Amino acid sequence: MSRFAFALLLVGCGGAPAAPGVATAPAAATAPAAPAAAAVLRGPYLGQVPDTVPALFAPGVVSRRYQELNAAFSPSGDELVFTLADSGRRDYALVGMVRDASGVWSSPEVMGFSGRFPDADPIFTADGSRLYFISQRPRDAAETAPRKDFDIWYVDKRGAGWAEPVRLGEPVNTDADEFYVSVTRDGAIYFSRKDDVYRAVPSGDSYRVEKLPPAVNGEKTAEFDPFVAPDESYLIFASTGRPESLGSGDLYVSFRVKGEWTPARSLGPTINSKVLEYCPIVSPDGAYFFFTSYKKSGPAAATPRRRTLEQLTDEYDEIENGLGNIHWLKADFLAAMRDGGAPP
Repeated sequence: MSRFAFALLLVGCGGAPAAPGVATAPAAATAPAAPAAAAVLRGPYLGQVPDTVPALFAPGVVSRRYQELNAAFSPSGDELVFTLADSGRRDYALVGMVRDASGVWSSPEVMGFSGRFPDADPIFTADGSRLYFISQRPRDAAETAPRKDFDIWYVDKRGAGWAEPVRLGEPVNTDADEFYVSVTRDGAIYFSRKDDVYRAVPSGDSYRVEKLPPAVNGEKTAEFDPFVAPDESYLIFASTGRPESLGSGDLYVSFRVKGEWTPARSLGPTINSKVLEYCPIVSPDGAYFFFTSYKKSGPAAATPRRRTLEQLTDEYDEIENGLGNIHWLKADFLAAMRDGGAPP
């Protein structure tokens, strides 16, 4: 999951002002310098191409030196929604990008319905007509303060925009935190609550909520951030406290075979590490796997040592500075693991 409430701004800077009382000479009759051209992102997946090992997704545009989580593409591939959070993951907002008819992607902008209260964990339905997310926004429009717990909300497509957010009712939402929504083609909703993964099945005008079996939810472990395949053939989730764990939280997969979930398997050290990996999403076409990791690289990953102020600020300005970044790779390893093969 994730947090934030500030927009991404592109700021242009002029020259320094003249000192008070000092006359300035007339400008030379030369043509003004042309502004630096912004990079144009064109084509599927912002023009990025992954490999079989994890890499940063759209560094400098999506993956930056902040906290970025989730990479929810619409089924058409023309919209991307992700979460931007503050460094302490106390404030979150949903950021969107749209691809136009010529294939060019817009700059990231906070979604029109987001940015006031903490919103996170976006996911599109299989037909793209609805976007689910979690939020601490008040249940009553007259209230002005965010709630203490996260609930599941959704917005429906209205032309080129989105309708007003709607909160799912009970028994899906409770006074506890509900995190990380994922939806099947049949309308079943997967989410996490109190360190377990749940499945909510439509039942009349409501839902029947059930906790997933021990193949997914361990007795002395924590499970969270479930992503379910649209056909419910597999479930990827984060977990802590397992004997084979590599770090703060690892990603696992369970396959559904003849209606039963298989024992969860780690996605292995190519994806998991000694830090936290979570927020798994597979692209709607099934080709790519996205997740958020707190890995460091470059100077920030060096052996602890005394640093100067300049060295510290350089490390903090790195993209992989230990805050969450979105990574991706080809998702064909899932088919191999279903057939009993090794993780990537």
